[in-house]
Amino acid sequence: MKLPSVILINRSYFPNLAFSYNYSTKVQKPPPPPQNEKQRKMREEFWKREAELESKVDYAKLSKEEKEIHLAHRTAVEDYHFTYDDPETGLKVITRLRHFLKGTCCGNACRHCVYNHENVDRERREKRTFNTAFWIDKEEDEDLEDKMTVYNVSSEELEQMLETVLHLTKETGQIIANAIGSDANAEIDLKEHNKEDGNASAILTETDMKVEKHLINGLRSKYPDHQFIGEESSEANSSELTDAPTWIIDPIDGTMNFVHSNPLVCTSIGLTVNQKLVLGVVHCPLIDKVYTAIKGQGAFCNGKKIKTSGVTDLSKAMLIMELPVGANKEKKAVGMKNLEYMLDNAHAVRSPGPAAMDIAWVGAGSADGYFSQGIHSWDMAAGALIVKEAGGAVTSTSGGDFDLMARGLIVASSDELATKIHQFINIYQTPRDQPTPVIPF
Repeated sequence: MKLPSVILINRSYFPNLAFSYNYSTKVQKPPPPPQNEKQRKMREEFWKREAELESKVDYAKLSKEEKEIHLAHRTAVEDYHFTYDDPETGLKVITRLRHFLKGTCCGNACRHCVYNHENVDRERREKRTFNTAFWIDKEEDEDLEDKMTVYNVSSEELEQMLETVLHLTKETGQIIANAIGSDANAEIDLKEHNKEDGNASAILTETDMKVEKHLINGLRSKYPDHQFIGEESSEANSSELTDAPTWIIDPIDGTMNFVHSNPLVCTSIGLTVNQKLVLGVVHCPLIDKVYTAIKGQGAFCNGKKIKTSGVTDLSKAMLIMELPVGANKEKKAVGMKNLEYMLDNAHAVRSPGPAAMDIAWVGAGSADGYFSQGIHSWDMAAGALIVKEAGGAVTSTSGGDFDLMARGLIVASSDELATKIHQFINIYQTPRDQPTPVIPF
């Protein structure tokens, strides 16, 4: 397998380079400078993403051939090339730079797709895996079915689980009610890893941790074999979603509201089995609203069945978005562009705060559309199922299949409105909750 004779490596972009080759000392002509400010900014954004992707490459998991492919690709993008020659076959392969400029997944399950195969048909996508550097086909294993564990949960068991969750959230609702307006709702920590996403994402209170611990301990006592993903992760035992029954919990969604004694706060609890959402609860204790859903059984608010408004026209839609107060300059600029468009074209725009509640409101017909870029699986899991069961649309921000780990979504009263939302919103890219996609519906 012949490698390129001239390789330029910018180690400031790739600090985790874990293998080496003999490089040519021949000086290669540098790529042309950017022709305008737009091109300069696009290059800057591309290299920012490349550095992030490179930092997550695990070279110990790559075969020799995979390392050579990764090196050939990296060399090509450093020269701003759209393709490179596959080291083994010699065939042209499209680079991440070309995919980045496309702005969306082409649906062809490309090796260097940067959009997590969101537009690839489900059957094909399930045969692909990300090897920490690029996408490859999963190895075929004749005994794979024997090795896989399929978890089965009956409707009766889900109903019992819902009763357990409702009992626990009644208890935690009292904890929240007792704490709001007291010293217990004071901010005790700043989550530095979330600071770039804005002030609301970066605060933590004593009550957040107390509520999460109560919920996880209560559920674990009933379901000791289940897994947990929690926002504060004090008691959770997982950050990577598996096929095992997994509770995805946000103890207090709307912490910024909580520290200001604003009653619009909620607790969000979603359950996945085999990576599919099967149960969701959004409990808003201070306004006495409990939104629930079990897969295939519809969505409810305080026991009464709910459905979306069915609005299809943007000009008749009340939309909800999070205002990125305190976020980085880029996220604020994207948010203002989206807000400006809605101010000119929507019927109304609101920003109540808690993502899980905002999503549930769309399911209940209290709003018509919501989108966000930068929230997490615990913000989305329960609400997404509620909207789906209420007859609404749940998609990625680019209009493809909703990915629970992609940190963004659109929910809308109808497919038509969801399409209109994704057509106008500007995209702000954020790191994923986990590398592999999770398509929960």
